[in-house]
Amino acid sequence: MTKWLTTGQMIDRLKVGVIAETEEQKSNSFISGKFTNHATVRDDGLISFCSKDGNCMGYGLFSLTEQHRNLMWRILPKYVTFEEAMKALKEGKVITWQKWNDENQELSFSRENFFDMFIDNDVSIDEFCSGKFIIEE
Repeated sequence: MTKWLTTGQMIDRLKVGVIAETEEQKSNSFISGKFTNHATVRDDGLISFCSKDGNCMGYGLFSLTEQHRNLMWRILPKYVTFEEAMKALKEGKVITWQKWNDENQELSFSRENFFDMFIDNDVSIDEFCSGKFIIEE
């Protein structure tokens, strides 16, 4: 589970194509005729409100109103396939694994401690292969 961030922290960490969401019950900002509690960095580098799937069409640009400054955000994980995760691991990147049905059970690992993850955390090969994977930047 990704941690909650202030608006400033979210702006610092958000990257192109990655989606951030606010605490749903506190946000739902009405922007350009549409309700949303998601934002992303567009290809042109501007931060825009967007739908949950990242579509910015019809949503306004992000502005630092008092309401938006006081929100808490979390950056949604960008999941990759098992194959993409293993390729990134081979390239020396750090991978975070989440149990498929429990986003709170997650482990980060690299090539150096890959097998320790199974031994130290009692994760079976089946659990591992059916999990969700995130490549850490």
